[in-house]
Amino acid sequence: MPKFVFLWTDAVLWALVAGLVAYGWHVARSPNLRRSWAKVAQDPTGLCAGLVLALFALVTMADSVHFRRALPPAPGAPADAPVYYATQAQSLLDLLLARPLSMRETDYSAPLAVVGFTKQAIERDGQIVRDHPRLQFGGAHLKDPATEHLPDLLGRAAVGAAGPWSACWWARRSR
Repeated sequence: MPKFVFLWTDAVLWALVAGLVAYGWHVARSPNLRRSWAKVAQDPTGLCAGLVLALFALVTMADSVHFRRALPPAPGAPADAPVYYATQAQSLLDLLLARPLSMRETDYSAPLAVVGFTKQAIERDGQIVRDHPRLQFGGAHLKDPATEHLPDLLGRAAVGAAGPWSACWWARRSR
């Protein structure tokens, strides 16, 4: 079971959320405020702004719930041994973004690169050579990056470029 950690910034944020919930309850009970907010909900600009703010608020709230993971018991520890927790606090947002965060490369400089920027000592055919290492995640689906990298980039660029144009064409066709 994780141990929840309460930071003062989180307390301020959740107090703000509680205040907004109380204001929403007040608006629901007041006919004048309900009419005013109904006008905002009917305005496309106001509705889009509210949606963007709501998405930012959800991300912020997910990042404001902090906890420390329970560490596994030491080998040979009795069953009633106390539970120890990690020293680093994590948030719910960290859990949601765990996979992308774990896929960080240690060294690259070019967008869409498949090899590292700095040369390192790597083993190739039983020999230690100094060369640019293959990135662990960038272009991992390519068997031979030297020959497949450019066609892969061009194909993905074509699909990306066709996406918006095909959507525009479809919208004009359906009018």
